Amino acid sequence: MTLDAETSATITGYRPQNPQPEWGLVAGHVRMLVAASADRSPYRVQRLLTATTRLAVWCHRSGLPDDPEVWLRHETIDAFILTGCTDLAPSSAQTTAAGCGTCAPRWPGWNAANKRRRR
Repeated sequence: MTLDAETSATITGYRPQNPQPEWGLVAGHVRMLVAASADRSPYRVQRLLTATTRLAVWCHRSGLPDDPEVWLRHETIDAFILTGCTDLAPSSAQTTAAGCGTCAPRWPGWNAANKRRRR
């Protein structure tokens, strides 16, 4: 996959507006996840970066490994929405979750076993 120059520059130059202390620990994985999914996601790259950063920082603070495969598990995203997005309106929390979820199938470590089954 090749990203256009503008998208690539947005990803490599991204830094949160109010970076948390954990940003330096998760930045590389955040950028890789977004780069892997940016061309197929319905969300703008900036939104993907913001949502993925929020998830990554929450995971780190929750004691989870700094591992995108762990971050992208459905149970992780569900817990993140319930406890890590309490400051957001419900619709914003769901948009954040959806943005994170679009990264999952495009991440090399993600596999079909992580996919939710439709009921």
